[in-house]
Amino acid sequence: MSSIEPYSTNLSRERNERPKTSDSGPISNIYRIDSATLPTIAAAALPEDLRPLLDHRKKMTMVLEEWNQGKELEIKRFFKPKQTIDKLTRVVLIKDKDSQKVLSVGMIIINIENLEDKPKVLEGVREESIPFGRLLHNHGVNVVGDPKEFYKISSPSQKKQVFSFIEDDDSRKAFSLDDNDIPVYGRKNYLIRTDTGKKIASVYEFLATDVRINTSA
Repeated sequence: MSSIEPYSTNLSRERNERPKTSDSGPISNIYRIDSATLPTIAAAALPEDLRPLLDHRKKMTMVLEEWNQGKELEIKRFFKPKQTIDKLTRVVLIKDKDSQKVLSVGMIIINIENLEDKPKVLEGVREESIPFGRLLHNHGVNVVGDPKEFYKISSPSQKKQVFSFIEDDDSRKAFSLDDNDIPVYGRKNYLIRTDTGKKIASVYEFLATDVRINTSA
């Protein structure tokens, strides 16, 4: 993982070091995630062994594949993807396909009109068990990420609001949802097509609490 360097450092972007809050956005109105203000932190406040996994402009799928030593990933969908006239939304766990180890949870809102020329990608979102980043890669859609916020979810009430749809024991353990002393870190990220410059998705991504890098290597 040494090749993954913090995005903010790379671009010499100074983020506000003072904690703030931000609305969780339209995700809160879909899949019964309560409308809550998620506690944000500066990129520099992310743990050292976690920041390279969140503070970057790559597709999260590709970063997790690298962290997982190239092993194939798959998704578990919590709900049938929800579609409106212009948006397609899904909430998934990303897991190691063989071991079924949970790596992250993703909540994604896709702008359909900006992917209308890539129908196979939209079809894959609706039908397949392939992570969105891998679908984009497989169908030749090049994107760059634009991280907007970083989150630290600590309190039991916050965890309940954000992760109320996670019910099975293994997944709850993966995110330490029953341990009040272990926070869950995540981010809000925009995915921008490099050929058109248009935003194709807003993604809320939270990592399992044991997904970390070895900073001593």
